[in-house]
Amino acid sequence: MDSLPRPAPTMRLDTMYHRLPPELVRAILLPLRDDRSSLHSCLLVGWCFFHQAVRLLYKDPLRWIPSSCEEARIVNRNTHDSPFMSGMSDHQIFSVLESKSYETFGLLIDTLRKCVNPTAQQPQPTVPYVQFINKLRTAVVTADFMREIVPHCPYIDHVEWAKTTKEIDTLVLDWYRQRGGNIRSAIFLSFQTLPTQVSTPGASNLRSLRIHNTLPRNPFDITTAESFNRIVLAQPRLEAFELATSSPQTLPVIGPSLIDALIKHRKTLTHLTLRTYVEHCEFTRIEQLVNLQLLDLHGAGGVNDENMIQILRGCPHIVHLDLAKTKITVKTIQELSKMYRPALTTLLLENMMKLSTENLPLAGLAEKCPNLSFVDISYLRTTAYDVHALVQHCRNLEKLIMHRLKLVEAVDLFFILNSCPLLSFLDMVGMNIAPQKHTLVETHHLRSLILLECKGLTDSLTIPILRTCERLAYIDWSSTKITLATIAELVSRPRLSLKEVILEGIHAFKSTNSIFPLARLAATCPHITHLDVATAHTTSEEIRCFIMACPRVQTLMLDNCLDRISQDQFKGRDDSVWDDLPDGSMAGLTYLSLRGWDVSDKCRARLFERYSGLHSLFFYGGLDVRPQVGDD
Repeated sequence: MDSLPRPAPTMRLDTMYHRLPPELVRAILLPLRDDRSSLHSCLLVGWCFFHQAVRLLYKDPLRWIPSSCEEARIVNRNTHDSPFMSGMSDHQIFSVLESKSYETFGLLIDTLRKCVNPTAQQPQPTVPYVQFINKLRTAVVTADFMREIVPHCPYIDHVEWAKTTKEIDTLVLDWYRQRGGNIRSAIFLSFQTLPTQVSTPGASNLRSLRIHNTLPRNPFDITTAESFNRIVLAQPRLEAFELATSSPQTLPVIGPSLIDALIKHRKTLTHLTLRTYVEHCEFTRIEQLVNLQLLDLHGAGGVNDENMIQILRGCPHIVHLDLAKTKITVKTIQELSKMYRPALTTLLLENMMKLSTENLPLAGLAEKCPNLSFVDISYLRTTAYDVHALVQHCRNLEKLIMHRLKLVEAVDLFFILNSCPLLSFLDMVGMNIAPQKHTLVETHHLRSLILLECKGLTDSLTIPILRTCERLAYIDWSSTKITLATIAELVSRPRLSLKEVILEGIHAFKSTNSIFPLARLAATCPHITHLDVATAHTTSEEIRCFIMACPRVQTLMLDNCLDRISQDQFKGRDDSVWDDLPDGSMAGLTYLSLRGWDVSDKCRARLFERYSGLHSLFFYGGLDVRPQVGDD
């Protein structure tokens, strides 16, 4: 990390790449924001690409550092789930601290230290990396990092504040005070008492505030929740507020005083998330927040039809509406079907308890909300007619989740794909699919297709999908009736973009003893990161060829895969599959499942030694996890 490559000074500046506008180059690089290797390669394309790639690399440099801190995992998971902060921490934070991470962290510190305190022996780098840092995650930083580096990062505007050591908390508070509270957004985690600097009027200037797992001692006592109100009132420009929890032991309480505090921001507040399962929480008067664009009441136990109808009538500009796991009935959906809402693009109704027994009127809803791009109706009850009406009216659908939707009739998969040309994600787990009736037109945008346990899914449907969906990156067709014909088509396509392939328990594995061609799959899909072919028949040679040809694999599930007819050569052991593999083979492996294999203790220890990021190893007889740092 301290030897970041830079374009050679002799590169011509009049090439096509240097004439591209910076905003266009940034749009090109954004899909690679989590691919460190590709971003490093982009640094060498030219100065225009270099300046945009280095911003993505150093926007949050600590994200490349694995962490064993529990708060870090909470930060990552909850931030990823938050609609209005979904882009702030969508990288993976490993649960185990690798031995290599100390070295990586040291290299990062050395690089940034040269920027803030250059010496004759260590001159200042050409690129001022500290100028690109705008995120601070306290669950990962060290005290030295806070003292030496953070004060020299003038553009930090987002803090993910997890309760860590007293020393780091003190350093962060001092730094926050010196900045005059000039931070745009913050997440607070696991605090019993929130920092007073944040709740002092005039001392903070937050636009976005998120509070998670931070509660008074008695979460059910509304009178003790005044700290939330003080914080909200202290932010004069508050645009986004979220109060939520990921722990059932700590439930946030929403009282009249908090609603009063929020209403005082009705001119600026556009994003509101109140996730709570407490029945007696207050949800009245939210309709006074007339500028709301995002409303997330996921799991809100206290919201009812009367509250929700008032909110829908009073907040006409809502773009994102999440009512998943609430207790509202079909009455609210019928009322929404009477309102023309062209602005509504996201509607999440997953597992609404009352609607699981009543038919969801999707047809009328789709007519009034024609610009929906993301719909989740998992576990609800409706009809095939309503599903087809939804995709016919909402031509801009990009993501459709119908996980275990309760339907009596079969739905037409190809009709859905043909009706939604922009569809990139489709989840139809457990649904009944009708036989082929239409010809599948070329779909350029479909990237994820999850058809786990779908009745009626056969080769006549999967083969055309593989032939026409060129951008398909993720398939889960486990426990379906597809046969070797689909497998043959899969391994014969030229250089597919597939990265995740899940075919566990398909009919082809149960009905024949033919060897699964892992080597040919690797040649067709060299960028695979997740593979699950449990119960397939294969050989050690096929497995080794796959491992050597797919260096980016992170998750590999080969349960009961070895061909037992040819296993005598192992003399009761399956260790030799992993012997003498070249360096770099699956260097990023984190999860390995070998149920049904006969792997020795020595081999398992060698696997943990070889793959430094491996934290879970399933095998015949149990589970191994990497020992935590400091364990005996």
